[in-house]
Formats: sequence, C-alpha cells, structure tokens
Amino acid sequence: MNIDLKLNNVKYGPMTPAARREAAKVALREQILDASRRLFAAHGFAQVTMRRIAQDIGYSATTIYLHFPDKISLMQELCTRDFRTLQQGFLAALAVTDPVERIRALGLAYVRFAASHPHHYRLMFMTSLQDEEAAEFKRETPIAHGDPSQDAYALLVAQVAAAQEAKALRATEGDPHRTAQALWAGLHGVIALHLDKGNDPWVPWRPLGEQAGNMIDLLLRGLAPGKG
Repeated sequence: MNIDLKLNNVKYGPMTPAARREAAKVALREQILDASRRLFAAHGFAQVTMRRIAQDIGYSATTIYLHFPDKISLMQELCTRDFRTLQQGFLAALAVTDPVERIRALGLAYVRFAASHPHHYRLMFMTSLQDEEAAEFKRETPIAHGDPSQDAYALLVAQVAAAQEAKALRATEGDPHRTAQALWAGLHGVIALHLDKGNDPWVPWRPLGEQAGNMIDLLLRGLAPGKG
C-alpha cells in the first residue's frame, strides 16, 4: 500500500484550555527569569526584591511567589541554566587536539558567550552574594562542583593540567590552579572593561574579540615552556 505522508499539510486543532494555561504559565516563568537576570546584573542581588521583579513585568509579588519561593531559588534557576549554556559553548573547543590550542578555543568560546549574553555574564561573574546567601546558594546548587562536564572552572583547570603534563605549558610551581586563575583573570578583565566601559569615549576601545585574542596570545606566550 502506498501511503503519502504530507506532514506539512497536517492541521492541528486549537489548543485545549489546559494546554493554553500551561503555555501561559511557562511563558510567565520565562518572563520572570529574564527580568530577574537583568535586574540582578544591573543592581546587584541584594538590592533587588521580589516585589521589584514583579513590578518590572507588571504582576503582583504574589504571582512571582507562585513560581519561585524566594530570590535564592530564582538565582539557582538562572545560574543553572546559564552555566549549562556556557558549558554547551565549550563542546566544539574540546574537540581541538592540541592542548594549548584547546585552551585558546575555550577562552574564545568564553568571550563569545559574554558578548552574546552580557546580562548572563554580569550575573554569573560580576554579581556578588552576601555571605549567608552565598553559603545557601552553594549548598543548593545542582551544578556538580569539581566536575569538568558541569563546572566551567574545573574544566579550565583540567585542560591546563593536561597541557602542563604534555609539557605544552610551563607548570607554575606544579599548581594548575595558579595558571588557570591567571588565564581567567586576564580574559575576565578584558570582558569586564568592555561591559562596563565599552561606551566610554575617553578611551579608543578596540573590539572585544580583538582585545580578547590579544590577551590570550600574551598569556599563552608567557606560559610557553622555557619562559620566565
């Protein structure tokens, strides 16, 4: 029997009331998350209340609490999503075989994430929590600390250690954390200046990608075997 499956011509009926309610619930949750990310990044976690988030999107605070019990749970959801997005961006870099070029590719992926998701980056790397809040956040986070498949810092340390073991990078007193933190600090400095001062006409700023590439080159050349 010859069956002609013209899927593109299939017409689905209207959404059921239950489906519409679920779609509206999901859409509102995304709206809450987007507003929270932007407000936390702009004003700091401590300065933003659930009421302020609700006002930003035109709802009551009670509505926000139906989706998130408190700010910590909101921050948890945001950071879990955003760190997983960052980790996805590293996948192509991990396919690079040369250990030093793999670190370069990871760095460039990190910069691309910051350029494409500036509010995400500010929240993840430029927003501080109070001590008590930070402790609760660390206890509850679903990101597995120290697992390179989930923890971006652990991934960088693992790649630095592999490059040092292959004698492709100079070992900094045998501690890959020292080297990883120097690499991270260099790139973060370039990104933070771009995000905070990039529109300041006082300095003839060069494009973020160009300056990040320069920073990676300088750092990797300085860490080459036989240097220093």
